[in-house]
Amino acid sequence: MIVRNLQSFSRTEPHLQVASVNAPMDEALSLINHELTKSSIQLEKDFKPVHKVKIDTGTIGQVFLNLLINATHAMPKGGKLKVTIENAESSDKRPGVAIRVADAGVGIPAEVLPRIFEFAFTTKGDRGSGLGLSVSKEIVEAHAGQIHVKTEVGRGTEFTVWLPKSTES
Repeated sequence: MIVRNLQSFSRTEPHLQVASVNAPMDEALSLINHELTKSSIQLEKDFKPVHKVKIDTGTIGQVFLNLLINATHAMPKGGKLKVTIENAESSDKRPGVAIRVADAGVGIPAEVLPRIFEFAFTTKGDRGSGLGLSVSKEIVEAHAGQIHVKTEVGRGTEFTVWLPKSTES
């Protein structure tokens, strides 16, 4: 269902509204809470007061859910998942909000890293479609945002979604 919704969104215009990113992230976290408990993953939330952004809350929530699911898959033996929301500038100095999802998982090998946002690329075999990150990137970019990844094999991965501050109140 998530993949179908992500695919559907990538072909349509988002329904944007001025909102906080906290609600869609909290909803995504509630959807995977059982999986976190079952997988012995300790959640650390660090939500700071942030700017409002102009987003389609449903599809941004799906991006967050995809990142959270990927993080749980990266920690098959448990670990720590840290979700941070804070004000931050973009790489070109625009004000906005950074949403960071950091796991203490296996990390992404250097030879795989350049391909993670490619359509239908997966390292999960039958467990993955390869659509999650590619469509998530499209969604973030449709919101005039950016998505970046930092990773170290054996230590974990951090995805950062940056969304611009709304110029409306």
